[in-house]
Amino acid sequence: MVEASEMETPSTKIFIPDQWSDAAETIVRSSVDCPIAFICGPKNSGKTIFARNLVNVFLTRHKKVAYLDTDVGQPEFNPPGLLSLTVIDKLNPDLSNPCLETPKRCLFFGDISSKRSPAIYWSFVASLWDDYKRELLRSCIPLVINTAGWVKGIGYELLVEMVNHISPTHVVKIQISAERKNLPFGAFWSNDSNADSIRIIEIDDAHRDHLNRSVLTKKDGRRIRDFRIMAYLRQCFPSDYDVPKFGELAFALSALPPYEISIASIKIRHLHCQIPPSERFYSLNGTIVGLAVRSSTRCELHDCVGLGIVRGVDASRGVIFVVTPVPSAMLEKVDQLLQGFLQMPPCLLQARGCTSPYMSMSVRAHYKPQKPQPPPSPPSPPRPPKKPVTFTLHGETWDDEYGWMSQLHDKVAMRHMDVYLEQEEKYAEAVMYDSERLLAKLQGEMSSRLAAQLSTPALRWGPWLYYRRVEEGKQYPVLCRRMASLHEELISNKSPSAGFDFISGKKIEQKLIDYNLEAERFGGYAYEALSEVSPDHRYIAYTMYDKDTNCYKLSVRDLNFGSLCERPQANRVSGVAWAKNGQALLYVVTDNKMRPYRIYLSTIGSNEEDVLLFEDPREDVHLKLRHTKDFQFLTVNAFSPESSKIFLINAADPLSGMKLVWEGEPNVHCIIEHHQGFLYLFTNASLRGQSLDHYYLLRSRTVPSCGERKWEIAFIPDQDLMMEDVDFCNTHMVLIVRSGRKYGLCSIDLPLKNQKVGCHLRELNPRNLPLPDHVSRIFPGPNYDFYSPTMRFTVSSPIMPDAVVDYDLVNGKWSIVQQQNLLYERTRILYGSSERHNPRLASKSFPQVDSRDDDDSEWYDLSEYYACEEYDVPSHDGVLIPLTVVYSRHKKIKDDGTPGLLRGHGAYGEVLDKRWQSELKSLLDRGWVIAYADVRGGGGGGKKWWDDGRREKKMNSVKDYISCAEFLIEKGVVNRDKLAAWGYSAGGLLAASAINVRPDLFRAAILKVPFLDPTHTLMQPILPVTFDDYEEFGYPDDIEDFRAIREFSPYDNVGKGGGSVYPSIMITSSFHTRFGVWEAAKWAARVRERSIYDDDRAVVLNLMIEPVEDNAYLQCREAAMETAFLIKTLGNVPFQIPGIK
Repeated sequence: MVEASEMETPSTKIFIPDQWSDAAETIVRSSVDCPIAFICGPKNSGKTIFARNLVNVFLTRHKKVAYLDTDVGQPEFNPPGLLSLTVIDKLNPDLSNPCLETPKRCLFFGDISSKRSPAIYWSFVASLWDDYKRELLRSCIPLVINTAGWVKGIGYELLVEMVNHISPTHVVKIQISAERKNLPFGAFWSNDSNADSIRIIEIDDAHRDHLNRSVLTKKDGRRIRDFRIMAYLRQCFPSDYDVPKFGELAFALSALPPYEISIASIKIRHLHCQIPPSERFYSLNGTIVGLAVRSSTRCELHDCVGLGIVRGVDASRGVIFVVTPVPSAMLEKVDQLLQGFLQMPPCLLQARGCTSPYMSMSVRAHYKPQKPQPPPSPPSPPRPPKKPVTFTLHGETWDDEYGWMSQLHDKVAMRHMDVYLEQEEKYAEAVMYDSERLLAKLQGEMSSRLAAQLSTPALRWGPWLYYRRVEEGKQYPVLCRRMASLHEELISNKSPSAGFDFISGKKIEQKLIDYNLEAERFGGYAYEALSEVSPDHRYIAYTMYDKDTNCYKLSVRDLNFGSLCERPQANRVSGVAWAKNGQALLYVVTDNKMRPYRIYLSTIGSNEEDVLLFEDPREDVHLKLRHTKDFQFLTVNAFSPESSKIFLINAADPLSGMKLVWEGEPNVHCIIEHHQGFLYLFTNASLRGQSLDHYYLLRSRTVPSCGERKWEIAFIPDQDLMMEDVDFCNTHMVLIVRSGRKYGLCSIDLPLKNQKVGCHLRELNPRNLPLPDHVSRIFPGPNYDFYSPTMRFTVSSPIMPDAVVDYDLVNGKWSIVQQQNLLYERTRILYGSSERHNPRLASKSFPQVDSRDDDDSEWYDLSEYYACEEYDVPSHDGVLIPLTVVYSRHKKIKDDGTPGLLRGHGAYGEVLDKRWQSELKSLLDRGWVIAYADVRGGGGGGKKWWDDGRREKKMNSVKDYISCAEFLIEKGVVNRDKLAAWGYSAGGLLAASAINVRPDLFRAAILKVPFLDPTHTLMQPILPVTFDDYEEFGYPDDIEDFRAIREFSPYDNVGKGGGSVYPSIMITSSFHTRFGVWEAAKWAARVRERSIYDDDRAVVLNLMIEPVEDNAYLQCREAAMETAFLIKTLGNVPFQIPGIK
């Protein structure tokens, strides 16, 4: 390296080597319509000089040139920490000259390197590239892309991602004399699909320009960044203001009167780190911040209009003092202060004769606080037009005044619908106008509780560990795997091979499916319905929702090569199962009404047409396909209103035909497993002509000895013990059981001993597996590895975050492999095989006897902070309804003014979700009570419990819910005027129906994508209605079902009791849900019309344009909106638990 003392006297000219000039001319004169030049190379190689020179050469042939600057350390036209897209239309000097151009779009990254948050950095780059494609590429404006000099490690991976994503026409690689610092020779991005379409130009560095750029040190880089920041801040003064030295400029800046920004009018975001709310102003003071405007279309990307220096914070007045060159007209639009890791130039901190960096009281005295704007007057809800549509059925005729909202093929109606929904959005914004600060606070609370590492625990199957993880800054997860026998540090590799990299000495992670890339295939959304890896681990079959065809499309990916197989490619696929050890795939196809009715066989790698194995043309028959856990057989369930049948297919020879192995009555659950020559049937069907209200297990030999199949009961459960589910491995059977409300988990050795017919469960010596208290649900894990004795289950509780637990059924060890600890806001995850042990995680051996009395303090439950109580509430007919109540231990449950939220579902025989949900913590910590009503129609009470709450008995569910609400009020658990209802999907129907019957019981309600108009939806379905929907709510053609539907339908019964005051209601709906947005719109309009209007009881339609299922940020935002609405309506109780932040 050349020492500073040896440097030559700088030249007044810029040296451009002939090789560089030739390279620039080659790019500019290329035959492509719109050249895109990607310039890369190590630090101090001259990328800046070449890029500037290339821009000037472009301008000799083009009127405009676009410049995408991805170097956050030393950007060309902006101060450090920014990424920008700039359009240049005049020649520029071939040296860095910040602030010369105003960018078309600028994003604040807040750091001088992408190392801290590479995923966020990449999302910024991709967004700017999308802007160029959308706005400039069609005008054939050439693009120059400047990159950072970090070409090793993550920096190298980012360059590879950029080239593969952008596919430029030219890649210019500048090499320096130190070869080890250069990029690899040739097409370093190694993507064969675009290697031929990209021209590579390799040139040497200029060695030395007039600033001796090739020998700049890190200290010089810091000085250049300081220079750029100071040059930017120089714009705070008129151009004729004479400040020749940095010190003078620093003094002038310190004396400059700052702008006052109201804290209430902005949102403060700390990038790349979490700052406790109590410390945010200390962290903000005396720092460089980005001034941004919130984007209405981009969730995390905010357009930056400039930088500012926070000169002081006056918390008592609620103002922040900012010095910035941003014009006041533009500053009025700023609603975001973004803080990163940009360092203040030392000269600003060393200025003498002024207070730095804090604001002195004498300066503050010159400014008067702005008067707060008065709140807007209460808005009037929108009133959609009435255009009655007449319906007639079973001799009854009625008009639906808002029926036009569902006429999707009527262009005029849809234009009116667009106008109406826009009015609803504005009305919702006006109603929530005074809750913006509360909403921001809640969203911050909820986002801070998200798992630190969004990943599923690795699941072992054979030699592989499979798991999903969400990369930082990405919306969708990535399905990955790696070899289970290796425990070294991971590196990510997109090539299909996976194993061990002997050169780097690190394990390689194989990305199987990147759902962010799948979203690009399917119109921006990545909804996976199912995925199945073949038993030989060679292929994966999965279905993705295609919004263009409104169905799920089947794809098969070769995991050895990472490519999609040509066959099969099918639409409307509802199920898949592998056969012939992964050489063949069976899949189920639905008709236009989403009824599964055909089964095809596809041979992987063959050019032959897929074979139709089975088809049932009857419109009331639905098929379901699965494989047994040992992959020996495939089972086909055929359900109809008349019967339930199960057929068996030999997986080794699927063309040998289907054999009927069991037939029973309709509306029963039945599933078959195979183990060492026996078939096991888990069902709740009638037994020997007697109807049962619980599940039991039958078994039969796979090949009957006498030709006629005989099913025998495997065992009889003990008294008061109900089987809920069963799972198998080669050595054990695991039962999920329940006695009353108490769940249990026990294992039984396989094969079963030759016990007498009808023996009791206790005679099989079951081993009880340890569980915590207050278990509300146990879910079996995927447990793909049939020959592994370790089985995984997820244990749920209202006062404990879900725990994913591995039980080794042979040696008695158990481990919690994933559970979020809300006390410390972290998630613990164990990666590795079942043999690997982490002493920091809960791990014990369980004996043959029940170990419930053991110390289970290893479970991360929250029982020290929250209490869970259970009640039996008598309903209208005397049936006892289970009610679970959760509240904070740090408040008295019968305090006056206690608000409460009553949740319910009661449909499809599904158990009510009572799992711990971190977003509810914001309500619990504010003194709320959360109650769960297990009404009839749901699960947990047997088949009769479901039957007593569906079809013509659906009103039982509604009356059960009302009885639970009355109980909470009468017992003083919740204040009479502070009870809110909550329901999701079919649970929304439950809550809305209860409000119709007893609007006086509820003060507020949250209805999430609710089913509100069953009459018209079931009569004339616009979106597909399934067999399960009709079985749950009834068939309108049946007169008894029709009358029941008209009785419980929320839309048909609004205001039936006369002029009533309805509670405040927020209805969350989306264009991406099963139930159309028109149902929510119709119900909201009718409630406003037929109830007594009250400004304090608004009915708000909260429209979610984007789907939230796979987006944690959007889920937090939606939950925060609903929680803010509840607190705004019912009032807030201060935090009761100082020990938990």
